[in-house]
Amino acid sequence: MLFALLGPFAFQLPRLRSEIRAELPGSRTTLPRAAIPAFVPSDKVAELSEPACLQTLSAIETQQIELPSTLATGLVTATWARTTSPPVQGVPPVVLLHGFDSSCLEFRRLLPELEQLGVEAYALDIFGWGFADTTNATGVGVDAKRAHLLSFQRTVLQGRPMSLVAVSLGAAVVVDFYSAHPEAVASSVLVDPQCMIDGTPPVPERFARTGIKVLGSWPLRSIANQLAYYDTVTLATDEAIRVGLLHCLRPGWEDDSISWLLGGGYSVSSQVKRLSALPSCLILWGRQDEIIPPADYLAQFAAALPGCFEGGGAGGEGGGNGANGFRWVEECGHSPHLEQPAVLARAIRATLDNTPVEGDSDVSAVMAAAAQTPLQKLNELLDTPILDTGERGGPLEPFKKFARTEPEKAQVAASVVAVTFWLLLFRIVFGLFN
Repeated sequence: MLFALLGPFAFQLPRLRSEIRAELPGSRTTLPRAAIPAFVPSDKVAELSEPACLQTLSAIETQQIELPSTLATGLVTATWARTTSPPVQGVPPVVLLHGFDSSCLEFRRLLPELEQLGVEAYALDIFGWGFADTTNATGVGVDAKRAHLLSFQRTVLQGRPMSLVAVSLGAAVVVDFYSAHPEAVASSVLVDPQCMIDGTPPVPERFARTGIKVLGSWPLRSIANQLAYYDTVTLATDEAIRVGLLHCLRPGWEDDSISWLLGGGYSVSSQVKRLSALPSCLILWGRQDEIIPPADYLAQFAAALPGCFEGGGAGGEGGGNGANGFRWVEECGHSPHLEQPAVLARAIRATLDNTPVEGDSDVSAVMAAAAQTPLQKLNELLDTPILDTGERGGPLEPFKKFARTEPEKAQVAASVVAVTFWLLLFRIVFGLFN
């Protein structure tokens, strides 16, 4: 009944997926399991209503793969959801890599869009996050994540070079993997990439477990949701939090997360420039990203990958040559794959076809701001309204809405807050000298 109701959201029935797979060269005689992970309680599933989420969750496939003996004592699993679009000669399969401590469900809205465009795509759980079983692994650090992706490419994709599409910290996975295995990567699309912040937060080991429990808590995920979206009213919902917490139910998630936190994480900022050797490297960035603000990091990417930004001045018609480039994703925060999935899907299709990618590539304002002196930046900060009610979205949207609907009350409230702030500041400063 569920599949019949999903309509265009469905990636086709598992039966159709099996029929297509059976026709592929080297396909397994034993079909992969496609079912909701056993450790996800039925009551948690009952709380979900988004068709694309339910379809993706029920279509997760699992296959045992092998890691080097130094990284595992036995077989581990790879878990993914995919489109049913069959391979096309000369076109690499697309592998979607999610961000930090997430799962393949991040791509629940992108997969249907890619399906409609005929893209063979796999939303893979990064090892140590997502739903993959890590029981036999000796660790889930950078080496294990790299080896897991390589094993997936060799086993599931039969060694075909991949087009890696990565969001947020998934971009660091791409940089690290390409540096070690360039022959396995055909192209890359980096979406709101997190490659320039090296390492994990320096948390003392005795506080690590407490920190991870906070990471898996509802309040922290709620804050992250508010920051991740431009349209917080529509997208930063309780259901989005429930989806984001599902993989945390996996046995071993807490221990894996602690291991990752204490292991140091990715430090790949110096290696980003290596992606310039790829025949195709596209960067997409949500214009309103508040988690990885383009104003703070875009200049670093332009320095490391200048080919992606050539011609990207005023006018916005350039932004790279050949299949390389940069494009803004409009009215979008840190998650274009969730907030503007159709835009991202068309961009991926264009890179595979080596055709122009739609969108604005003008980064002149951001680059000019990055080149400002500290004094100029301070003056601009002082001239910036604390609460711009004309700009909708973001974590302060409830306050902006209040200011728009009740301007007189908002003015009184702002005055009270300002007077209170200066009184407190005066008392603190006065106390230091008395």
